[in-house]
Amino acid sequence: MCPVYGRISAGQPNWAEENIEGRIPVPMTGEIDNPEECFYLKVNDESMNKVVKNGAYALIHKQDIVEDGEIAVVLVNGYDATLKKFSKQGDFVVLEPMSDVTDDPDIKTQIYDKSTSIKILGKYIGKFEMNG
Repeated sequence: MCPVYGRISAGQPNWAEENIEGRIPVPMTGEIDNPEECFYLKVNDESMNKVVKNGAYALIHKQDIVEDGEIAVVLVNGYDATLKKFSKQGDFVVLEPMSDVTDDPDIKTQIYDKSTSIKILGKYIGKFEMNG
């Protein structure tokens, strides 16, 4: 079982709540050696719906480094967390949505330079979705 830590916006970054809201079973994929190294976040919009749907739970492995092109939970300016496809381009960090929604102005690529504090909280490794 992995803890569920609040909600996360997959769109514009929002406050990453630190309170545990419950626990969800970990899928038996063999990827997870220690469930304590993982947590779930409830996704709160459509900006990553090609990967994880609004209302589903993103399974995150706690780590502070990801490769370009991997999906990560990223803390922006110390308090805003978001789930996005991560890449570095020179001195810039690019956080890219993966959505089939095209008419929402909040669903856009975010680009940050060195003046913005960026911290990777973990890598997206799976999801838990309710059927129905």
